[in-house]
Amino acid sequence: MMSAANPVRGVDTLRISDHKPLITYAGDKELFENLKVVLSQSLSQESIEWRRQYGRPMKMITLSTEFVPFNKDAVAEQISSRNLVSRPIMHTFWTQCLDMEVYKSLLRDEIDKWMNEMNKHNIIDWVIVVVETYDLRKHNKLLPRTTVFDKIKSDFAEKKADRCLSVINPPKSEVRCGSSAWRALITNVRLLILSAFDRLFLKYEDNIRNYREQRNDPSWSFCKYFLYQEELAFALEMLGLHDEALIQYDELDAMFTQFILNSQVGNVPQWLTKFQGALERWSAVLFMENISRKQREAIKSRQLSLLEFRCYLFSRQASLLMAASKPWHVAERALMFLHQSVSDLKTLEIECPQGSVACWVLQCCAQILVIYQSVKKPELLEECSHHTAPLLYYSLKKLFELGELCGLLPGSVQTTEQLHTVQVLCSGMQSGHDLSAATESVATLKTTLSSSEHFSKHYLDLAELAISTYKHNKLMRCAHSLVGLQLAKFYTLSGDTTKRTMFLVQALKLFEQDNWKLLIVQTNLELVKCFKKIGNVDQFVKTCLQLASSSECNMQVRQDHFDQMLSMIQDSKTGNIK
Repeated sequence: MMSAANPVRGVDTLRISDHKPLITYAGDKELFENLKVVLSQSLSQESIEWRRQYGRPMKMITLSTEFVPFNKDAVAEQISSRNLVSRPIMHTFWTQCLDMEVYKSLLRDEIDKWMNEMNKHNIIDWVIVVVETYDLRKHNKLLPRTTVFDKIKSDFAEKKADRCLSVINPPKSEVRCGSSAWRALITNVRLLILSAFDRLFLKYEDNIRNYREQRNDPSWSFCKYFLYQEELAFALEMLGLHDEALIQYDELDAMFTQFILNSQVGNVPQWLTKFQGALERWSAVLFMENISRKQREAIKSRQLSLLEFRCYLFSRQASLLMAASKPWHVAERALMFLHQSVSDLKTLEIECPQGSVACWVLQCCAQILVIYQSVKKPELLEECSHHTAPLLYYSLKKLFELGELCGLLPGSVQTTEQLHTVQVLCSGMQSGHDLSAATESVATLKTTLSSSEHFSKHYLDLAELAISTYKHNKLMRCAHSLVGLQLAKFYTLSGDTTKRTMFLVQALKLFEQDNWKLLIVQTNLELVKCFKKIGNVDQFVKTCLQLASSSECNMQVRQDHFDQMLSMIQDSKTGNIK
């Protein structure tokens, strides 16, 4: 349950960046309201070093906090809740009472009631702040031997002196935040907040660990465990520790993958069978700025398909990497994410309509490429481009596969059955999300599948982008041996022998440089047909001679091409070349 103090973007979404660590305040509320703004500004003014336990690396934290009134009726629910983002991390009590008699007659009882609530719920992260205001120009009297602050400390914090703090003449604006007393208060509050987070995280991690150790229990659910650990990731993200939050998702990713691999050699857990239903939707939604509550509820009730769950997990990893200004890592992980998801479908033997996986891959690739367009720094774009080219090539292969299935390749005539396949594939891409990148990727793919002309245009545009990206990264072998051969195959179907020959010749040069004999033979077998068709006698004879003398070919192939060579030479002499 989200606190009203922490705004979210819409009822059905959650945005962690909108949240701040919550601290409650009680006591003299008018006093605190006057100090609230300057206190918040002072806490977030400087970073503080946070050394966590178990040898974890030191982190610099900037504490942007939010203060809310203490509500004793909500404490029990907040303590029992697993929601780390909306529960208060610390409770404070503020007073400016300096009169001992007033303290004894009124204030002590008020603090006592507040402390009873702390003890009742075993809350140890609390602090009492006494604000002492004096007019130093007029105040000439000596301070009493025992002050109200001393009395509060002895009554409520005798063994926890760090839980009772005082400040003399606090500033009224950030401009005057330089007094040593105020700086000491801010430093102490920061340390207490970090100590509170340390305790909270240690306890929460122990609970996660205990639940993970029960994974062999038939009633254990990874979906429940996922949401449990994700709360820790939310809290770390709220503190600006994006790399630490990413570790939580990486652990969940690895654990989920391991469960799927283990299912091949043992019993499939009950929760995993929920992911084995036939694939009915293949929409892809990545890079959601806001977290969908609807999707989290679907994970909780185990109503998300395997691909939808993989998309959600990758979108969270990608969002954290983008927040940490590491877009090249998104590009680096993207291809692995796609291959792993496709592999999971095969491992779990999930029934998928023909072409549905290819549609899903193409949507994912389109959205991943869109995110790179938001990167402005040239050095980051350069890093991303190294991983973009393989992604484009993978898209090209899947698009060709889709064109073959739907009868959209050059020279094909679309049948009624193939037209029905296109309609089925388009209906399964209805995402139901308003994410512009997802909507655009679906619209583009639907247009591509609408006709052979649109398909050919999109295919050639994608191929050109892939080959130019490989060349930009000086990966000439990949450009010509991967994308080039794919284009040669496409131009074979379109009947453009000249362009087909051009790409095959470029690939052959690379194979000859590296002495890849088998690839040389395979390419020459294709080139022989091209040279014969375009009437290039010299190249035809030369290629036939290479094949006839190649030890990589069997004798039948060698003899056949030797005979073709002799026949071509004879025809060229008599002028009977067709």
